[in-house]
Amino acid sequence: MLTSLTFFGGLEEVGGNKILLEDGEVKLFLDFGKNFGKEKKYYREPFLKPKNEKHLLNLDLLPEIKGLYHDDNFPPIDGVIVSHPHLDHWGYVCFLDTRIPIYCGECTKKMILNYEFCSYSGTSSEYYLANFRKKSGREVYRDFNTFRTGDILDMENLKIEPV
Repeated sequence: MLTSLTFFGGLEEVGGNKILLEDGEVKLFLDFGKNFGKEKKYYREPFLKPKNEKHLLNLDLLPEIKGLYHDDNFPPIDGVIVSHPHLDHWGYVCFLDTRIPIYCGECTKKMILNYEFCSYSGTSSEYYLANFRKKSGREVYRDFNTFRTGDILDMENLKIEPV
């Protein structure tokens, strides 16, 4: 069984971490972060920010992998493991197909959701991970699979022990 890592960001730059781990049939992204430096070349928040994943794909800010984003095909990966709650590690998760599970520590999930409740990582409501609405309260739109140090994530023949 061959294991490989493909880096789509985070090399020779700060942020934008997106590492594809392939082990046999299992394909996981380790982080799927926002690249602040490259994004600043094209956008100036809050006035100008990406509208959808197509804009970021055209600017080579997201990996071009068929089915990874809002697509009719079945997603080509088994999930995303978010290492910690900095935007350069999870900030582009909102653009991924909603069927792709998100794995993270319990504290990381809480911090991501609190960020979402106070602002939004997505560019429009279809990309929000969660939202705070005055009438209906807090809503979480994505599935988060949480773990704690010492747990074992068992994905087919790949076992991951988060620390």
